[in-house]
Amino acid sequence: MSSSIFHSPFTTALSGSAKETEDRIRNIFQYQKKRPPVPALFLACALALSCGGLVSCQSQNAGEAEVPFPTFTDLPGEPLEVAVPGWTYVSEYPGEPPLEGLTVKDLPAAPVDLEDFSQSESWNETVWLLSQDTQRDVALYGVIQFENYEPGLADASGLYGIIVRSGAQWRFYPLNWQINLWAYQAPELWFGDFDGDGQEELAFALVYERGSMVWRESLYLIELDSLDYDMPDFAVSAGLTVSYDPDSMTLYAATEDQLLLMDESWVDGAPISEGIFQNSTQVEFSYRDGLLRCQMSFVPSEAPMSSPAIVDYTIQFQEGGYALCDPELSPDTLSAPNNQLLWIADDGQVMQAATQEEYEAGGTPYGDEDGYLFYRF
Repeated sequence: MSSSIFHSPFTTALSGSAKETEDRIRNIFQYQKKRPPVPALFLACALALSCGGLVSCQSQNAGEAEVPFPTFTDLPGEPLEVAVPGWTYVSEYPGEPPLEGLTVKDLPAAPVDLEDFSQSESWNETVWLLSQDTQRDVALYGVIQFENYEPGLADASGLYGIIVRSGAQWRFYPLNWQINLWAYQAPELWFGDFDGDGQEELAFALVYERGSMVWRESLYLIELDSLDYDMPDFAVSAGLTVSYDPDSMTLYAATEDQLLLMDESWVDGAPISEGIFQNSTQVEFSYRDGLLRCQMSFVPSEAPMSSPAIVDYTIQFQEGGYALCDPELSPDTLSAPNNQLLWIADDGQVMQAATQEEYEAGGTPYGDEDGYLFYRF
């Protein structure tokens, strides 16, 4: 899915001189090595050993030694609460599907062409194959009827939901896939033991809202043995800190090894609504390297032309529920003008980029006027 981000011809650089911006960033870094007194060191070690029972999002390679990072602390301005209100929208569609007489042998075997249903296989011109995994013998079908069908001008008289088949069993779900239909985008099928029960589950996403700069999806999980489904209500883990400085009209977002600076001076008034950094434009799911992932766009201002900050999460199952973990500030945010992303390279050097091209090229070292570079403690 591609979405465009607004570029204003009236954008200005981060408020203040380059020296002031440099000073603000340097104050955020704790880059100088500080040796604590021995008693304090012993106390810190004791406290660390006592915290083994705390639950948090953890790396998949738990046996690897952790490398200390410089920390991004004392962000300027007013702290903002990271919130994701209303994004787990239940995309159910009412209606009883005309499926009487349908058997597993009747289900279509060839995927539908969403741009031209008239050339596609179906059952009773009602059930159409959307996606399948032939190796696992799992398939996803759309249940829809047309009163008068014309390619490119589909007018559904009955959009009922979807069917999931696993082997010889199948089940109907009243889930709305209308936007996937009009976007000509069949859902992808993802498989994995997402809840740690030793059994593989099916996951897929359906779009529930689409518009200018807006794309929101819901995630569904299917138990392949029972075909029971769940739409997770995600908790948001710690790890993303956000603040807004009204004096410089700059938004700061930080993870443990990244810092994003967003210029909000061009937004009319540039208000931050009630101290909340909220998702409002994008919720998009994917599957990569054995993990479900979620990319979310957060809007730092209620002004309609405010550029979003894009954050990537991994989805992990813990304490009986799913959580958004390991937040990572996406370089896609740099497609908007006058933003800056800093991050810690593998050798401890702080790197910087102001465009996606600069980031993809590896960035440039960040240092002060005298050329002294920020390194890991």
